[in-house]
Amino acid sequence: RKIRALAALYLAQCWRNQIFVLPALVGLFLAVLPHLITAFNISAFDRVARDVCMTLMNVLMIGLALVLGGTAVPTEIDKRSLYPILSRPLSRFQFLAGKMVGIAVALGASLLFCGLCTFLGVTTLTGHAQWPIFMGTACYWLEGCVLAASCLLISTVATAPLAISGGLLVYFLGGLSQAYVQVFLANTNRFYFQYWLVVAFKAIVPHFDVFHVKDAIVHGEEIDGQYLASLTLYGVMWILLQLSAADWVFARRDV
Repeated sequence: RKIRALAALYLAQCWRNQIFVLPALVGLFLAVLPHLITAFNISAFDRVARDVCMTLMNVLMIGLALVLGGTAVPTEIDKRSLYPILSRPLSRFQFLAGKMVGIAVALGASLLFCGLCTFLGVTTLTGHAQWPIFMGTACYWLEGCVLAASCLLISTVATAPLAISGGLLVYFLGGLSQAYVQVFLANTNRFYFQYWLVVAFKAIVPHFDVFHVKDAIVHGEEIDGQYLASLTLYGVMWILLQLSAADWVFARRDV
């Protein structure tokens, strides 16, 4: 109940700060974008429309996850609204969990609206229901929650700008595919040190590249259900792990 109340309070703050304005505008743009693409007489326009729309959703997800996760705790500290909250019979883990639930709901609502707009735009263009778009939207949402949890963890010991920058670094390195690391770093003597640095860093951060199912959806390939189930467990595991680490760090911080 306490976590639910904190999540509702966070969502109310997001509404007052007009966080949902940008996703609404992006969603409306995604609804008409597929029809604009046809004006260029591009071959396989439906594939191009799915690719462009889902790429924009990915960019939106990254931006929202970085901002929401990186500012949730520092904003409360700067406004001194954290102290009356923690003065109540409330653990710091419950405080962080409430923030995480609120972020997950805000991300989910934003991406669901954008996914629905993309679905309507591409479906009306092709005449066929594009249900896999919602699968890609769900993967974006899970990826965004993991990224937001990373930013939330960093924000327990850093300011909002540093938490956002740190989250962006985690996402960039964690999103490097193993093929890229092997081909462009491991096989080049000049980047030997960078290779081992990236390998060591990737061993302690989420592998965001496993969430990238856009190419399969764009090309109409079937995604194995067991892979999606494993992906869900992987994402939930990393969220809980980072929340636990954030609680351990935040409990030792003198605020």
